[in-house]
Amino acid sequence: TFYQQYRSGRVLKSFRGIIPRSVAVLRDGKEAVVDSKELTVGDVVLLSAGEVVPADMRLIDVNGLLVDNSGLTGENEPIQCTINTTQENILEATNMVWYGTNVVEGLAIGVVTAVGAKTVMAKVFQQTSVSPGPTTIELEVRRVVLVTALLATVSGIVLIAGWVVLIRTEHEDFMGVSGIIGNVTGLIVAFVPEGLPVAVTIGLTIIAKQLVKRFRVMVTRLGTVET
Repeated sequence: TFYQQYRSGRVLKSFRGIIPRSVAVLRDGKEAVVDSKELTVGDVVLLSAGEVVPADMRLIDVNGLLVDNSGLTGENEPIQCTINTTQENILEATNMVWYGTNVVEGLAIGVVTAVGAKTVMAKVFQQTSVSPGPTTIELEVRRVVLVTALLATVSGIVLIAGWVVLIRTEHEDFMGVSGIIGNVTGLIVAFVPEGLPVAVTIGLTIIAKQLVKRFRVMVTRLGTVET
């Protein structure tokens, strides 16, 4: 689990280093180059092939623009962008480009709609950094542990009661206090599923690796694989 989270964290951190330091913009009717950190909502940005989109933008002019959104949406094929709204889902709209995605081909002009922590990519990072609640499989494992502990406790009580009522009264020399304590301890330990954590972890790890190989899905928590 630690190794899986470590690898996922490295992938997420790598996004921070791909944003260009300088961006071509139109200000006062003239083309200028500014630091990407100085971009504000409403700036008009010029995009060309090979660049990384420096902010969330709405396109106002397009010339054969193809954008790779795989880092954000997981789509394998580049998106053909237009200036028209084509989808109700904003992430699938072809007139929008997103911070951190790659321009594969073409030219475009866009108006900045979000920068910094308000971009879609930043919100994804924020969601992955928030400590989530227990997953379905974690709740099920807790349930199994509680039921097992209850059964072990009840069995131990029944064994002690039987020893006090039957064996202790009728066969006093058959088993002493130390003997019953050892038997009860052994009974309770026998209920503990020592192999359960290992089996669950190995199973989820195998599934996580298959997701990476077949679908290029990055898993940050093994517990989410079950869902």
